[in-house]
Amino acid sequence: MEIDPTTDQHYLQQLDRIISTASKANRQRLTTYVRRYMSPLLIDELFEQGKLGMLMEAKEIARATVVIADVRGFTPQTLDYERRGRSLRQVAELLEKFFDDALETVFEYKGIMGEFSGDKFVAIFGMPVPQPDDTDRAVMSAIEIYDNAIRLNRHLRMTRQHHLAFDIGIGISTGGPVWIGDIGSDWRRELTMIGTTINLAARVEELTKSEEFRGTPGYNIIMTESTTDSITPKVKQYLNLQDFPPRQLRGLGEIKYRLYKLVGHDRKNISVIRYRIDTATQAVVDAIAQTIESIQEREEAFRLGMTLQDIGQAISSSLQLDDILESVMDGIQVFLYSTTASLLLIEEGSNRLRFKAVRPNKNMPALKSFEDRLVIGTGIVGYVAETGESLCLYDAQRDPRFYSGPDTKTGFETRSVLCTPIRLEDRIIGVIQVIDSQEGKFSPSDSQILEAIAAFTASAIRNARQHAEVAEAEMLAAMSIVTSDIAHMLKNDVGLIQMASQSLLTKLNTPETDLSPDYLRRKIERISRKADDLLNTMEDIRSPFSDLNLEETNLRDLLESTLQSVLTKTGQSESITIRRSYRDLPPIRTDKTRLSAVFFKIIENAIKAMEGQDNKMLILDLWQPEHSHIRVGIADTGPGIPPTERSALFRPVSRHMNAQSKSANGGWGYGLWSSRLFVKVLGGIIFLDEVYSDGTRMIVDLPIEPVSLGLET
Repeated sequence: MEIDPTTDQHYLQQLDRIISTASKANRQRLTTYVRRYMSPLLIDELFEQGKLGMLMEAKEIARATVVIADVRGFTPQTLDYERRGRSLRQVAELLEKFFDDALETVFEYKGIMGEFSGDKFVAIFGMPVPQPDDTDRAVMSAIEIYDNAIRLNRHLRMTRQHHLAFDIGIGISTGGPVWIGDIGSDWRRELTMIGTTINLAARVEELTKSEEFRGTPGYNIIMTESTTDSITPKVKQYLNLQDFPPRQLRGLGEIKYRLYKLVGHDRKNISVIRYRIDTATQAVVDAIAQTIESIQEREEAFRLGMTLQDIGQAISSSLQLDDILESVMDGIQVFLYSTTASLLLIEEGSNRLRFKAVRPNKNMPALKSFEDRLVIGTGIVGYVAETGESLCLYDAQRDPRFYSGPDTKTGFETRSVLCTPIRLEDRIIGVIQVIDSQEGKFSPSDSQILEAIAAFTASAIRNARQHAEVAEAEMLAAMSIVTSDIAHMLKNDVGLIQMASQSLLTKLNTPETDLSPDYLRRKIERISRKADDLLNTMEDIRSPFSDLNLEETNLRDLLESTLQSVLTKTGQSESITIRRSYRDLPPIRTDKTRLSAVFFKIIENAIKAMEGQDNKMLILDLWQPEHSHIRVGIADTGPGIPPTERSALFRPVSRHMNAQSKSANGGWGYGLWSSRLFVKVLGGIIFLDEVYSDGTRMIVDLPIEPVSLGLET
C-alpha cells in the first residue's frame, strides 16, 4: 500500500480539532483506550478511516464475544512464600510474564483487553463494531493463551521451579447487547463492560473449577452454545468440542444453558490470522497518544494560567488577608476538582496551625474544634509544616500520620490527599491541603501545580502583611500623638487635683477648722489614690508610643532584678518557690526600663494568680529558639486562665468594665495590652502558651536587634 503523508496529516489535524473541543472526560476515555486497552491494530484502522474520535463516546455493542480467564495457583504460593519469609518477587514476575503474553495475544487478534483484576482478566471482541469473525478470533486467542500457560508450566518443571506451576480456566460467551465505557472521575477512569454476556462468561469460567468439567480431557476452556453457534464453519470443523447437558447458572435466572468444553483442535488447518503488531503500527499509535497528551498538557497549562490569573485578579482587588486566602481556595477548587480543601497558617509565636480558609465553608466550625491537635510535626499537615516536603497520598488512611478525627466529625471519608507547604523566603508559614474521597485521584503533577499555587499565595500573603504593617504603623503613629496630648492634659489636671487635695489636708490639720477631720481625710485620700491610678493608667496607654531608649541588655540580669522588685512589693519572697532554667544567651538591644515593666506586670499577675494556694511556684525560662530571637517564659502553678477569657487577655479592657470576671485585681486592665504593643513595636510578641496545663505560662519573644516601626512621639 502506498504511503500518503497528506492523508495522515489530514487525519492528525482532524483528530486535533476533535480532541480540542471534547470534554476532559472524553479525552481521558480516548487516552485510556489508546494507551491501555485497545489493540494498536484497531487504533491504526480507525485512524486511517478518520473515525478515532468515536472512541470518546461510551458505546453499546449489539453483539460481542467475551473471554474471561482466571489464573489459579498463585494464592497458595503467595501464602507459602510469606510463611517461609521468601521474596514474592518470583511470583509477581511469573504473573507479569503470563499477562504480557496474554495481552499481546489478545491485541494481535484485534481484541480489547480490560483491566487486570488480581489474577483475572477480561477480553472482548467486537469493538468498535461487530465483525463476522469476532468469535473465531476470540476462541483462537483463548487457545493460544492456554497453550502459552502449558508451555510456561513445562518450563517451570524443567528448570526445577515446579513449585511455581499454575493452572488456568477460561470462559467464553457470545451475545449482546454489551455496554463498553469507562467509569470513574476526571482523574482516574477504568474501562467497564456491562451486560448479561459478561456475567455469563464469568459464570462459565467458574465451572472450569468443577470436577464435572475438569474430569473431561482437553483444554480447560468452556464456551456457551451461543459461542459455538457463532464460530464460522471454516474454524469449527477443526475444533473438537464436548457438549454438556443444559443447566441453570448462578444469578442468571431460570434459563438453562448448554455448554461446550474444548477437547482439542487441528491448529495447522485453522485459517484465522493472528496479525503481528509491527514497529510502524506501534509508532503510529504512540504518535496518536502523544498528540492527545500534548493537547491535554496545553490545556492544563492554560487552565493553570487562567486559575493563577483569576487568583491574581482577586488578590489585587483586596489587600485584606482573609479575602486573599478565600480567593486562593476558590481557585484550587476550580482547578483540582477536589471535594474539600483547607489553608492553614502557623500561629505567630507558637507551633500550632490554624485554619484560615476552608472549602466547603460549612466545615470550618468542625475543623476548628480539632485545632489543638494541629501541632507542627504531628499528623499530615504537621509533617509538611515541619519538613517542607509536599505529599501526594493515594490513600491517606493507610498512612501512619493520618488522623481520622475530622472525618468522624464531618462525616467525610478522606482518601486522596495533596499537601504542600507555603514558604515565605526561607520560612514555612503555612500549609495547603486538598482532599478527595476517591482513592488515587491526585498525581505528582497535581502536587507540582499545588506548589505553584502555594508560591503564588506566599507572595500575596507577604504583600498583605506588609500593607497591614504600614497601616498599623500609621495608626500607631496617630495614636501616639493623640495619647501624648491626652496624657499631657490629664497630667496637668490631675496635678491640680493633687495640689488641691494636699491643700485641704493641710487645712484639716489646723485647730480652727469646722470640718470633721476623719471624714474629710478619708475622702481626700481616696481622691488622691484615684488620681494616682489615673496617672498609672495613662502611663500604660502612652508607654508603647513613647520614644525608645535602646541599650545593650542582659536579659538574665534584667529578669532577676525585676523578680526581686515584684517579690519585695508583694511581700512573697518567703512563700514562693522559684525554679529557673537559664541558658547562655547573647545580650539584646532594647529599652531596659520599659521591658522591665513588662516583666514586672507578668510576674505580678502570676503571683496574684497563686494567692490562697499551698504550693506556689514561679518558673522562669530563657532560651534561643532561632538565631535572631530570644524567648522568656514566665509560668505559675495557679488555676490557669479559663478558655472563655483568653481571647480578651491582651485587649485594652478598662478595669471597671471587666470587674465581674477579675474582681480580685480589677480586670486585665491596660497593662498586658500596652506590654504586648510595646514588644510588638520592638518586633517581638507576647503570647499565652495554650499547651501549658499546670497553670499559666506567658512567653515573651524578643528580637536580639529591635525592628522598630519608627514611631515618633
